[in-house]
Amino acid sequence: MSNQLSEKDLGAQISPQQPARPDGWFKAKCTYTNGVLAGYLASSQNDYVWLAPTFDQGYWVNWYIHTDGNWYLRKQTSPDARYLGAAGQDYADWGLWQAVGSQSYIEPVVYNNDHTISRKGNTSQFLYGPYGNKWVCWGQKQTNTLIVTLE
Repeated sequence: MSNQLSEKDLGAQISPQQPARPDGWFKAKCTYTNGVLAGYLASSQNDYVWLAPTFDQGYWVNWYIHTDGNWYLRKQTSPDARYLGAAGQDYADWGLWQAVGSQSYIEPVVYNNDHTISRKGNTSQFLYGPYGNKWVCWGQKQTNTLIVTLE
């Protein structure tokens, strides 16, 4: 049995209080298992993923399903979208699609039944945070593992 949610499940978990923009972009709300708000996924100056404290400061994101079936969390950025991945020292990063490959900062992810996000290439690593200056990192499940819902 797969631990990944289906597209139908993903649609069911979207909050009706904050509807998506008409073009299908959402804010990624992050909470802890106890329901406390951690923040909304955003980006630092160097495209590291960090937690913004309010909905308005969060970045617009959506799911991108590649033709190979892999799932990516995509952040709306101009002129090109960026995709969730990993940088050095297990920091989460928003990378450009053009950089796909062994030197890439993007990678496919798994959206798990418990609404955590793990790396497809290492499903024992989950988004957690904040670390340091509100940064989001990849690591083992812990008390500050992020529960991510789109709203």
